[in-house]
Amino acid sequence: MVAARADRGWPGWLAFSVVLMGVFFGRICFIVWRHTVEQKDLNAGLLKFSIAVGSAGLILCGALLLTVKGQGLCLYMAPLAILLIWLGTRSRRYTDFYSFYYGGVYALAPVGAWMAVTGTLSWQPFLLGVINALWISGLETLNDVSVCRVSRSETACGHSLVACWGEKNAVSYAFLVHLIMLMGMAVFGFLVFFKLAYMIGIVFIALVVLMEHGIGRIRKKHWLGNAFFRLNIVVSLVYLTAVGCEVVLSFFDNFYRQ
Repeated sequence: MVAARADRGWPGWLAFSVVLMGVFFGRICFIVWRHTVEQKDLNAGLLKFSIAVGSAGLILCGALLLTVKGQGLCLYMAPLAILLIWLGTRSRRYTDFYSFYYGGVYALAPVGAWMAVTGTLSWQPFLLGVINALWISGLETLNDVSVCRVSRSETACGHSLVACWGEKNAVSYAFLVHLIMLMGMAVFGFLVFFKLAYMIGIVFIALVVLMEHGIGRIRKKHWLGNAFFRLNIVVSLVYLTAVGCEVVLSFFDNFYRQ
């Protein structure tokens, strides 16, 4: 949306479709590889088919942009994206900081979307990627806290900050990265000249994050298990709405000029 700011946030049907397909196929690769690492009971044939479809889909998105718009950057970067997704999911077996690597995988989304729309790279998608990575890292850590509270076993916790640092320190880490994320959002808005609607959205998101971590410190298992999923949806929708108001609606341009 920010990449197509000059066109009121609409990148055109081709770029819009490629972004959706890229997110879909990248998500397939991530979920399948993640379930494999976590040793879920998946059919081997279905596993190979899903990985092949996801990988081929990402390359197809890049090839489509190269053929129709002459933008080859997405095609050239697609194999690197597949490799980074694979490495990110494998990190759970080897490091307690796997949640940050998971966040790094999600950071690929704004970078890929920016390349699909503009055919170039800039600093904006990388800052959005860092914001995304911090948000996901905190949520994954809170998810580990929930799992460890329910299971009360080291096997279920596995490689995680909860097993390494303890529950209290893991929750504090999640709170810290979410505070840094909020500061990153504010800095991004300042650098791209977002104003009223965006700042209102950031204030609301900050309140939601505080509520999330308040719930995270309550010693009731079922609250934390569902809370971060619901709050993730709320934060995503509010941020999308705030950016959309600044980019799409001409009302705010007129309001700022008055």
